Formats: sequence, C-alpha cells, structure tokens
Amino acid sequence: MVSKKIRRLVYELSQNSRIKTKDLGKKIKTSQQSASYLISSLKSRKVILGYNTIIDPAKFGFISILVYYNFEDFSARNINEIISFLKNNDSVVNIKQLSQGYDLACVFCVPNLSNFNKINRDFLQNFKKKVFVAEIFPIMVKHMYPKSYLVLRRCSDEMIICGDRDVAEMSEREKRIAGLLHKNASLKILDIAKKLKLNPKTITKLKKRLEDKRIIRGYSIIWNYKSLGINRKQILIDSKDLSLKDDRKLLDFAKAHPNITSFTRLIGGHDLLIEAEGENLTQRDVLKELRSEFEIKRFRVLEEDVILKDKFIPSMVFN
Repeated sequence: MVSKKIRRLVYELSQNSRIKTKDLGKKIKTSQQSASYLISSLKSRKVILGYNTIIDPAKFGFISILVYYNFEDFSARNINEIISFLKNNDSVVNIKQLSQGYDLACVFCVPNLSNFNKINRDFLQNFKKKVFVAEIFPIMVKHMYPKSYLVLRRCSDEMIICGDRDVAEMSEREKRIAGLLHKNASLKILDIAKKLKLNPKTITKLKKRLEDKRIIRGYSIIWNYKSLGINRKQILIDSKDLSLKDDRKLLDFAKAHPNITSFTRLIGGHDLLIEAEGENLTQRDVLKELRSEFEIKRFRVLEEDVILKDKFIPSMVFN
C-alpha cells in the first residue's frame, strides 16, 4: 500500500495532470520542491507511463467501439506482433491486456461503422488463426468519475464523453493546439507558443476556449497501476431486467461509489460497462454491492492486467 501523500498525488494528477507543482504541493500538503521530486521519482520508476489529454470524440463526429479479442496462438511472438500492430494503428485509441475474461480490450475511434468494419477485417486477415473477435460493443456514452477511493471520500465530479453531441467548430489555431496537447498533454504553454509562433497569452486563451467548448474535457495520467498496488476490474452487465427507475438509480450508484471510475452505455448483449479499481479490490466487492442493490442476473467480470495505449481520439483528426 502506498503512502497517504502518494495516494493524494495520484488522485490530484488523475484529476488534472497539468496542475502546477506549487498548487499540487498545497493540495498534498508538501512543498513545491517535494511535489516536483515525487513526480520525477514516479516517472523514473515508470509508475507514471505518460500524460493524457481527454478529448471528446463526439465533438469531431467520431464514434467509439469497444472490441474484446481472444488469442488463438499464445506464443509470445504472436502476442507481441498483434499488440504492436494495434498500437501502431491510429484508429485504435485504447488497448488493455486482460488477465481474466478476454485477452485484449480495444477501443476503436472511427468516423463510421463502415470504417471500423474495414479496419477490423484487415486486422483479422493479417492475423488469421492467431486472434479472433469475442465481443463488439458500440459505445453510446461514457461517464467518468474521480478516483475517490484514494482520498477516502466521495467526489461528485463527473465527465461525460461520446454520446449524441453536435460536432464542434474549431479554428485552425484551435485544432493545432488540440493536436499538440493530444500528442503531449504535459506540453507547456511556452513550448506550444514557440511551435506555433504565437503569443503565450493567445495560446492560453485558445486552450481555454477548447475547454469551454468541451472539446478538451481534461488532462490525466497513464498509470502503472500494478506498481501502485491498484487492481482494476471491468464488469459487463445486461441491464434489460432493470426498470427505467432502477436504471437511473444504477447511474447514481455508480457516480457515488468511490471505487467506480466509469459507467459506459453500450449496444449489445451486455449494455453496460462499469470499471472499478482500488487497492486489494476483489471481484466481488463492487459486484456484490451492485447485485444486492439491483436485479442484475447476467454479468461478466474481466480483470485488467496492463494498459498498453490510452488515447481518446486518433491523431488524424488534427491533420
């Protein structure tokens, strides 16, 4: 179990990875120098794997599709080749290797289903008899919540991406700034200004405009959860037996639960995905509470192993 200070730091950086070290120090009750040292230490120990800009795909007219794959050939060479292929595919924005349930969970971000079908078919043709599709779930909407379990209190903040939203209008400057932050969420305002040959005040103003338009929803960290002693689970649920009233209650339950970090509505046999995480989290902790509160008969529990890629939108949208 990590120290209280590290827990608080993980919470704050997950909420806003662009927070100034001076402000971070105040929040975790330490000096600016100490906060800076802690971040450097976590980077060198590969606890911090990267920085992430949370960009809403719906604002670009893109849709997200969750696909679970299983391997047929379990040789290390085959698995590495498959993962490398997926990581290099711009449309595959999120890859998680699983240790239970399925082998890989991938999120594709594409302009339409036809485009997804082509990409997925090409991938399967490349690795015929080596990997197959277990499940495909188009994502309707995703609710994201703070890591409240780290600070031992419930936080009511909520971030919603995907869903039925109008495509946002963006100037060329705004798009270029979003593209740079998509590539590197930790890029400083001065560095962006130099790259774009603009005044730093202009960059700050345009960045805020992207946030106000809810194109950029936030900035977070890609964590090595194993190093932090944090377990992560995915719970696929068939909610067809729930009444509309209970469905709304379930959403409120997810928002209030300290270990639930996201609630995603899907299209498919399982139409809900709840992601939960915590220290010493067992499969039955959250699931048992869910089943005690709601009439959930059909479900599947998946256990995450490692995050291999974590973006929200392909870089091609900024070209």
